[in-house]
Amino acid sequence: MSKSLAYKHLTRALSKWPKDTLRPECQLQNVMQQRIDKIYSDASSKSSSESSDMAQANLLYSLVEDRYLKRYPIKGTLMTPASKPTHYTDLIRDIEEAPGRNWIQSTMNKFKGLLRFQ
Repeated sequence: MSKSLAYKHLTRALSKWPKDTLRPECQLQNVMQQRIDKIYSDASSKSSSESSDMAQANLLYSLVEDRYLKRYPIKGTLMTPASKPTHYTDLIRDIEEAPGRNWIQSTMNKFKGLLRFQ
């Protein structure tokens, strides 16, 4: 028996989902794929309808393609708070650098975070 169209769309949307470099051992795709396989493995116990599964696949596609970011772009001073204007750029830089850090660098950053001098 071939898999349904919703199953194919859900699997394809999950294959496009970006990998989490901070936690490579725990990926959203793997968890969701197990859930989808469990739902579609037993054809006799169809718990959800094809139309609702297609709606879920459409939601996954919309998140993968950044439809909401394109529709509602971030404008103004939302990304530059007055108390610390570089907060979000520092946060993004920190997240991008984190997977490449070794244990010593991570420990040093923890101590730097504990000791904040102004």
